[in-house]
Amino acid sequence: MKVDIKSFLIGVLATINLFLLYGFTNSANCDTYYDADDIMKKVKRIEKDVKSIKSEVGSIYTEIMFR
Repeated sequence: MKVDIKSFLIGVLATINLFLLYGFTNSANCDTYYDADDIMKKVKRIEKDVKSIKSEVGSIYTEIMFR
């Protein structure tokens, strides 16, 4: 199998171009980009909900145990 040097160089240049076009994109332009403040707000809201559920379960548990 003989590979022509021109074909090899075309393949190498095409590969480099693909890496340059798709490999170095900015993550800020991505649709799945989230701000750290938004994530922390959601985490705090979930933490608050978990504490509320924990206290509710605790009150139900004590109500059942002391009947």
